[in-house]
Amino acid sequence: MRMSERLEIVIKNLTRCVSLLIGILISCGIFLTRCTHPYCPEEDEVINIFHLMLKPGPEGKDAISMPDKFGKNFGDTSVLTFMYEDDSGLSKGNGFIEFDLDQLPSNSKLKRAVLKLFIDTYDSTFRKIPLSDIIQSHGWSARAVIQPWGEQVSIYGNEPLTSGALKIQFPANDSSFSCSIDVTPLIAKELERPANYYGFIIVPPYDQTKYMFNYCSSDHPDQSLHPELIIDYE
Repeated sequence: MRMSERLEIVIKNLTRCVSLLIGILISCGIFLTRCTHPYCPEEDEVINIFHLMLKPGPEGKDAISMPDKFGKNFGDTSVLTFMYEDDSGLSKGNGFIEFDLDQLPSNSKLKRAVLKLFIDTYDSTFRKIPLSDIIQSHGWSARAVIQPWGEQVSIYGNEPLTSGALKIQFPANDSSFSCSIDVTPLIAKELERPANYYGFIIVPPYDQTKYMFNYCSSDHPDQSLHPELIIDYE
């Protein structure tokens, strides 16, 4: 067999192989476009997740409520809660905080909401607390507020009403002296029934007075330490 004939046979075989390979690729392409497996979603099923961070300044709404001792709320303090113990006993005030959720599109679907609070590292008490006690702190909690409230007003000399149906325990603080609390269930309730929910109450562990730090409010002079509400939605 001459060289030219052999070359012609090789070319024909290669052509057949290429045609077969193209056919396989086309078949695979058709299969993939028709795939209904969860990991192969249709183009119109692609989910876009958006990110919104609320971090207001002094215009933000937060206050310490001390109706028993002073008969009012304090909305211009640099911290969220109050606790002081002396010979006369323990003076305490829970924190209240509410974010303006109007920036969230009305047709959005909530995926996750995280409240991020920052420890007041400027406080002289903070410098006396062992680092391990700050990082491993536990006992702080948040609940839903179910009554309108104002930064400087205490309704009938009482703390704003709260719901005990859902109590969220704070996780440990991280190495940047902040705490990220998953408040998705509380924000979901507020979005579903805005006329019935008004932010959160922040309750510190009053049984841990020895090593008591505090979280900053939106009135703290260091803006980087203001509370944040981070919302993921679609």
